Amino acid sequence: MSPRPTTRIMSAASIGALVVTLTGCGEDAQEVDADYAQICVQQDPETGEEMRVDDDECDDAGRPRGSFVPMFLFLNAGRSLTVPPVGSPVPPSSGFTTARPPASATVARGFAPSGTSVGRSGVSKGFGGSTSGWGS
Repeated sequence: MSPRPTTRIMSAASIGALVVTLTGCGEDAQEVDADYAQICVQQDPETGEEMRVDDDECDDAGRPRGSFVPMFLFLNAGRSLTVPPVGSPVPPSSGFTTARPPASATVARGFAPSGTSVGRSGVSKGFGGSTSGWGS
């Protein structure tokens, strides 16, 4: 006996939602023409976690200022990445690092305090980061 039609439709819808979630196809990323994204963090004294703070707390030149430390995220050409909201932890798995980018690299700053997805110009839409769909 084959599944009822409503079961098939619900399964297809669930799979479609999962694909959008996993690939990021359903969201528009803030496109930047830069090699790295920079945010500002401060270590939470209770948990030891790096927490995103207002980007104005860090030096525009990417140097630490007091307890505020800039973190950088390499923006590869294949996908958009998440910038956490101010007040949220920046886990090691996020890809952000305190290692300064090369002097020749371009750095984007000033991301939305509410958090955002960010990608290099022309790579934030479509499956796998292409601007016109899979395999372009």
